[in-house]
Amino acid sequence: MGDDQLAQHETIHEPCGSGSDPIQTDREGPKNKQPIKSGFGDSNPIIHCSPDDIPDLVCTVDSTERYRYVNPAYKRVLGYEPEELLNESLFARVHPDDRSRVTNNFNRGACTALDFETEYRYQNADGRYVWLRSAFSFLNDGTGAHTGAAIISCDITEYKNTAAALAESEQRFRTLAEAAFEGIAVSEDGVLIDANEQLARIFGYDREELIGMSGLDLLSPESRDAMADAVKSNTNEGLELVALAKDGTTFPVEVRGRMASIGDRRVRLTAVRDVSERKQIEAALCKSEERLRLALEGTSDGIWDWHVETGHVYYSPRWFAMLGYEPNEFPPCYESWRRLVHPDDVEAAEAVVKEALLKKLPFSAEFRLKAKNGDWLWILGRGKVVESSAEGEPIRMAGSHTDITERKLAEEALEKRIVVLTQAVDADEDITFDDLFDKSEIQRLQDLYAEAFGVGALVTRPDGTPITEPSNFCTLCEQIVRQSPTGVRNCHYSDSIIGRYNASGPTIQSCLSAGLCNAGASITVGGRHVANWLIGQVRNESLDEKEIMEYARKIGAQESAFREAYLKVPVMSQDHFDRAARVLFVLANQISTAAFRNVQQARYIAESKRAEKEICELTETLERRVHERTAELEEATKELEAFSYSVSHDLRAPLRAIDGFSGILENNYRSSLDEEGLRVVSIVRDEARRMGRLIDDLLRFSRLSKQPLKREETDMTSLVKEVFELVRREEPNRNVTFHLEALPEIMADPPLLRQLWVNLLGNAVKFSRGRKHPEISVSGKVLSDEAVYSVKDNGAGFNMKYAERLFGVFQRLHGQEEFEGTGVGLALAQRIVHRHGGRIWAEAEVDRGATFHFTLAK
Repeated sequence: MGDDQLAQHETIHEPCGSGSDPIQTDREGPKNKQPIKSGFGDSNPIIHCSPDDIPDLVCTVDSTERYRYVNPAYKRVLGYEPEELLNESLFARVHPDDRSRVTNNFNRGACTALDFETEYRYQNADGRYVWLRSAFSFLNDGTGAHTGAAIISCDITEYKNTAAALAESEQRFRTLAEAAFEGIAVSEDGVLIDANEQLARIFGYDREELIGMSGLDLLSPESRDAMADAVKSNTNEGLELVALAKDGTTFPVEVRGRMASIGDRRVRLTAVRDVSERKQIEAALCKSEERLRLALEGTSDGIWDWHVETGHVYYSPRWFAMLGYEPNEFPPCYESWRRLVHPDDVEAAEAVVKEALLKKLPFSAEFRLKAKNGDWLWILGRGKVVESSAEGEPIRMAGSHTDITERKLAEEALEKRIVVLTQAVDADEDITFDDLFDKSEIQRLQDLYAEAFGVGALVTRPDGTPITEPSNFCTLCEQIVRQSPTGVRNCHYSDSIIGRYNASGPTIQSCLSAGLCNAGASITVGGRHVANWLIGQVRNESLDEKEIMEYARKIGAQESAFREAYLKVPVMSQDHFDRAARVLFVLANQISTAAFRNVQQARYIAESKRAEKEICELTETLERRVHERTAELEEATKELEAFSYSVSHDLRAPLRAIDGFSGILENNYRSSLDEEGLRVVSIVRDEARRMGRLIDDLLRFSRLSKQPLKREETDMTSLVKEVFELVRREEPNRNVTFHLEALPEIMADPPLLRQLWVNLLGNAVKFSRGRKHPEISVSGKVLSDEAVYSVKDNGAGFNMKYAERLFGVFQRLHGQEEFEGTGVGLALAQRIVHRHGGRIWAEAEVDRGATFHFTLAK
């Protein structure tokens, strides 16, 4: 606190009446024990007690300003024995910085006989300084001559420290309030009495305009009742309300507040945050989540999301349903999945997942999972790492499970069939019907034959057991004979006899059970008997009904039902049945021949495949490498996008804070900083701004690949002339000679071309800065189906040995102290040229300039 501030605490009092008797003092204190006059509170309060009994410091001095009396309080407050101070100058122990002021005030009071009060620092017995507040009353004799003074003092050190801390706290609060990203308002009875600049910016007012406004006037009408209720109930939780800006526009805000005391005043502190951007993000997120939910509900795949560190896994409802489980029927963790995997597949499946975690590449694996009903389902599992820590360690992996059981069964059947077809027909391994034929196609052909000829039909194995489903079977055979254990056994035996191999023609005879007309032809492949094709279940008039009924009793069938069903069996002449049997024989032979040809053809194809094996392996290797490189490129692109997002959202906030607080330091504390301190602060602000430019360049670079090309006819000559004038205005004091030839027009995206020319011409101007007569030339020509453009300067140039580094992000061939820049401009230029299907390169010599060439498709 300076002298001017201290002077505010000094009070001058009129003398207490003329002709008052002076207090006669000696070493024992005032002899007449008259009341001592004090300047505290009242201008002349009277202490109606002995000075020795007063808890405050009481002393008297003579006309030479030396102590004549010191009360015992000096021992308790300052640590001095009263005798130590007697005859010592009143001002000897006053702080040197305060001594001149207190002495001058004392002398002025002695001359004018005006009492006064003042504050100053006084050294106590242990050498520390304490703050005293003293009231001086001047004494005189009967003639008005100055004879000394009586002084009463109190220790106000704690008060001064508290006041200083309060002032510092208020200053710190004001600084933080102004630097805060939220708007802060202080209101009393609903009226704003203070606000920070951020609040003014949020609502579009000047800070002075806000003072005196009602806080409710800053809210839209529909939000005012909610705010009034929150104030009335002293609610401190955040409220989402609709704010009203000065221009009449509305926007969403988050408001938090609480009551506080400032002195004896009750005020409300309110923080306001504009959440427009957050609301937009939340709306977009909700829309995205809704799309994802609909996609998950519509897909047949099960979705999983695995937190690697904790082992917790999210399984979608479809994931559980695919295996027949209820959602959350077992713990959602990695171990639950592992326990469901087939024991033969666990090791391979886990190895694929671990490799994907290690290399951070997408994976695809096939394995079996146990369904709730005990079946093993074939699953195609796919996934990839979707989140990593700052150290690069995987945190989350997500993916899908697809039920491929039907596909795997079909593949296994096909593979088995291919093996059979490609092996020699005389191999030791048996060839079965299922290995050679598509059962569904044979079933369709059998149904058509039975319908066309009016007979029952069935394909069986050589032992008579059925392969296909019966076609056009009569009630007698299907519902009576074949329902009896003896009957079905006899049927199988009869079918095996009738269907035996016969190269000369079909086997035609009565069935060995019910005596109905039957015929059969064998299906063979390469001499191997693989199936019987049987027809029958018709009768002719020569059949003896007594023998038929005897068979009914033999198999234990009900005779009446048996007779009724027998009479419904179709009647067919023997000649008609024989013709149907001959057609069957021809058809069975055709099927056998076609199957054998398929075997022969498959063997030929297998030989051809083996001859092409090396080419296929080379092709697969190449495709795998292309896939790996593509995956790496996609991952790099995603990392760049993630980094760009981090840059735009995570780096800008601390950068604004650095610039803001350094600005406060530079503006508010300039007087406290020396020249070096100011220089350092200036460097911090310049570097923060440079970082901001770098962020802008990075964002521009990352967004370029997503920006759609809009090609239109572009006058390159006019565009370059316009861009150069723009670049020249940034350094108006430089005289650059510019040569521009007529340039070929081109179909391209004008905004991107403008950025391309800004970067190239800006570089040319910058790197020719050290030349006395800088020159820049731009030319162009058409070659075949493309246009070539060139930018030449006579600047610093560069070593061609490092030319490959020119177009990389952050790659610079000159130091920041030589030429400013972010190292992104040429990378941006290259990407623009590549987006147009062109190429870009440079030629240069150190200190002899550089020429940049680029092409665009004509």
